Amino acid sequence: MDATIRAAEADDAEFLTEMLVEAANWSMFHQRSRAEVLDDDNISHYVDGWPRTGDFGVVAELAGQGTDGDQQPAGAAWCRLFDVDDPGYGYVSSLVPELTIAVREEHRGLGIGSRLIDELLARARDLGYDGVSLSVEDANQARELYRLKGFEIVGRNGNSDTMLCPLV
Repeated sequence: MDATIRAAEADDAEFLTEMLVEAANWSMFHQRSRAEVLDDDNISHYVDGWPRTGDFGVVAELAGQGTDGDQQPAGAAWCRLFDVDDPGYGYVSSLVPELTIAVREEHRGLGIGSRLIDELLARARDLGYDGVSLSVEDANQARELYRLKGFEIVGRNGNSDTMLCPLV
């Protein structure tokens, strides 16, 4: 299955919210409802008011199974800037956008996450950012993908590492 990657738009806010819930529920041992995720200000601020000035992202789509061939969203990666008064989990600086990424469970293992990261990092470079950060918990299998994409551990918070991918 070959995914098409396109820029995330304002109309993608609902899908990004769905992907935020997927990202928050990466562990089968700790599942939260959509309402629980969105009621948590520390999580919901990754999508609240999408898109804000400075937000950018990408969406992966796969050809639909129906006869009309509609594209179906399979995953998304997006970046948002935070400040010291309202930091994200992977906060490094108010000048470093933080990455959020998720792929629908049925589409994992197909390389979609890798392609989303590549495209998002290319866009961040084009926008002039020096780096992109993220937070990843210890048991999250995506940790190795992030390392392969150039992310380096720059901090620790509880059972999570803050990682930074330098772009210069």
